[in-house]
Amino acid sequence: MLKWSLKLSEFDIRYESRKALKAQVLADFVAEMTNPSSPTNGADKWTIFVDGASNATGAGAGIILENEN
Repeated sequence: MLKWSLKLSEFDIRYESRKALKAQVLADFVAEMTNPSSPTNGADKWTIFVDGASNATGAGAGIILENEN
């Protein structure tokens, strides 16, 4: 990566590694979909369970949403 970075710098192009976005995307989703002005009761309460895994052949995630019903 260093070789490529040096070669690209000749053309005023900089390499920046990707940042982990998964946690921020989930936080943004929850913040956008949450209505703070409404009272919460048991029927409107949701619980989210998240797990994820990655290996040499790919990646995946599991999400479970539960409410009292």
